[in-house]
Amino acid sequence: MKKIFSGLLLIIFLGVSFNPISVHASTAADNAKQIELLKTLIVLLQTRLVLLINEKGLQTEGSVLTYQKKANANTFSFSYTSPSACDPLSLDGEYKVNFGDGQSAAADCKGVVNHTYTKDGQYTVQYLKDGNSIGQVKVLVKNIATEIEDVSIKGKNTTIITNLAHMRSSAELEYNDSGYSYETVCEIPKVNSLFQSIKNLSGEQPVCADSKKEYVIYASLLPSAKTDFNYWCVDSTGFSKGVQNKIAAGELSCG
Repeated sequence: MKKIFSGLLLIIFLGVSFNPISVHASTAADNAKQIELLKTLIVLLQTRLVLLINEKGLQTEGSVLTYQKKANANTFSFSYTSPSACDPLSLDGEYKVNFGDGQSAAADCKGVVNHTYTKDGQYTVQYLKDGNSIGQVKVLVKNIATEIEDVSIKGKNTTIITNLAHMRSSAELEYNDSGYSYETVCEIPKVNSLFQSIKNLSGEQPVCADSKKEYVIYASLLPSAKTDFNYWCVDSTGFSKGVQNKIAAGELSCG
């Protein structure tokens, strides 16, 4: 392709340099012809005709469009650059990035733009100049619904853990107010109110056991692919962590 391109330039050069009009007196028509040939040469130099096919998609020579997947499953960061477009001698044009889902964003000769997809699928993203693609790449978007569900579950589990932390605070206050005893921790009105709040989130009633010197409270967490444990437990030793299994009956610590 480069040899063909060089050949075209050589033909134009010879056409301009050895045109018979250089021997005879120039006419307006001859001058116009030379000007048109020069214009053609300039256009060929300014437009990048060589297309590169690689694993990232179709790219116009000198133009690059790449992407990076963000932390959340449906957001991508697209980086684009067109050295020819940044060339001060290049003709101005309108640039934008088309995300393949009916949405687009204004662009220039280089930069970064983020886009969030709302549906799973494979999308062809194009870097456009004056409506013509000068670079493209394909992106695969999947598990959007799962990601949204995980965010909701994470929020609920965070609330459950926070409520258990409040129970710990209430238990210590009760211990001091009742003559250094935990025997009534499970009966504290605030603790019972938090029990109900947790049940509304997880669908299961938290478990509480107490004695004069010890107490333990644990609650179910909502299942999530991003959670390695099934319950959250707090006790009189200061333990506040996730645990895999229920606390055995009669036990007064998280283990």
